[in-house]
Amino acid sequence: MTPPEATETFTIPFGRNNYCGPCALAYVLGSDPDSAAALLRKMSGKRSIRGVSNSLLIEAIWGAGVKTRLAFPIGNVPRPQLRSWLATRENPAGLYIVNITRHYIVVNRDQMFDNRFHLGKPLEKCPYLLRRVVNAWLVI
Repeated sequence: MTPPEATETFTIPFGRNNYCGPCALAYVLGSDPDSAAALLRKMSGKRSIRGVSNSLLIEAIWGAGVKTRLAFPIGNVPRPQLRSWLATRENPAGLYIVNITRHYIVVNRDQMFDNRFHLGKPLEKCPYLLRRVVNAWLVI
């Protein structure tokens, strides 16, 4: 499985497991949510995947051979709203996995993807702009 390039357009295929963690993992791996959920089940030992911890998600990404690095928080900083973080992200053309308040989204250039928006949604129309950013990882 290889992640989509920052210049590619990729959509998340629909599957039986359409929770936000498996969908974010599927997008980053260029896979489908059911395969991503199977990988998460294998790594966690759980029978079903609904909620995914940050550490399990990043462990699964690294286990699939895709590298990430923490893009937020760096140091002890307050948690900005998604709108503010998007304006200040270091690489606007990069592929990010963003943990906003109790939810995962993927930001690829000027589009966001999650379990509700498999085909993507323009960032300016993102319904999560007022949510707080908990963590963000840049796919490298």
